[in-house]
Amino acid sequence: MMANRATVTVCGLQLYERSADTYTNTALVDVTGPTAQIALSLIGFSIIRSAGRTGQLPDLLATIPSADSKIFLATDGLNGYFYPTPSGLVPYDGYASGNRQYLADTVALPGQGGTLDADKYYPGMSVWDSSLGKPKWWTGSGWWQPVAAPITPADTSFVQAAEGEYQQQPNFTNALNTADPDFKPNTRLNGSGGESTDVRTYTMWTSNYIGCKTGDVIRVRCPDGTFESGGGSIWPIAVQYNGMKTSTGAVTYKATSGTSYDAVFDSDGKGFSITINDLSVAFIRIVGNGDAAGAIITKNQEIAYKQVWVGTPMQFGDEVKQNMANVFVQAPNDTLYTIAVDNSGNLSAKAFTQ
Repeated sequence: MMANRATVTVCGLQLYERSADTYTNTALVDVTGPTAQIALSLIGFSIIRSAGRTGQLPDLLATIPSADSKIFLATDGLNGYFYPTPSGLVPYDGYASGNRQYLADTVALPGQGGTLDADKYYPGMSVWDSSLGKPKWWTGSGWWQPVAAPITPADTSFVQAAEGEYQQQPNFTNALNTADPDFKPNTRLNGSGGESTDVRTYTMWTSNYIGCKTGDVIRVRCPDGTFESGGGSIWPIAVQYNGMKTSTGAVTYKATSGTSYDAVFDSDGKGFSITINDLSVAFIRIVGNGDAAGAIITKNQEIAYKQVWVGTPMQFGDEVKQNMANVFVQAPNDTLYTIAVDNSGNLSAKAFTQ
């Protein structure tokens, strides 16, 4: 018998059914009256039945206590909190009968059927939602479930963030030197390799002497001009010279001449390449079109660009002490090296092994 506000926990209760009428008109618990508010926990309760027995089972409660009671059952096939109603015990799980995590009305223990009324939910009540695969909580007006478990960020205060940006920079050396005395603005070359200032209304310039030899490939880009029209289409665009800076006669025009010093033009007409095939050649001069400020001349290099970080790289704070034996650099051939030091403080590189 449990009085008002009584709290009882029973662990390991087992009942043995001896005959068909063993539990006729019996109950496991009774209370002092229907207004008694109790807290009952039945843990490990089970019924041992004789072979073939299908007789009566005991009621859990002889008298249904107050609906404010809390009853926890951990029995055969039954686990969770319940609250009493005139028709029996109803689980605090917030689900219709077919979706409950534990099904009170399918367990062979009388007086545990019924449905859960919305006003019986209480804030903070947790239930398992099988459709979501995770628990949810009653907020007082609806069910709430976290999107993700809260994560405490790691302390990264020892890392000093990089400051700067990536920039596109040339991956080549520009052989055009506008500061060289031999660079001539508003000047072109004639068929003999000599200079001429007769450029009409065209913007043209003649490069400095660029050293070269047979087998070298000279590439030219004039973004501000074109070799499809204007001066670049009618006068020489390149002249090759010997060591005395005298023309070898290898004079390149826009028009194809069928010689070994013909140019191969870019599809947009703003650049070309020439392969040096004469053993006597020591220099070449290029006649450019348009502003020379953005013009490019390379020797044996593609005119390409690379991303370069400009600014301060990421650094560790002074509180971080790093063993250099674990720091490596990668060579262009993908070999890894680390820094070694001898007893005299001399640095050297050695192969890095993991």
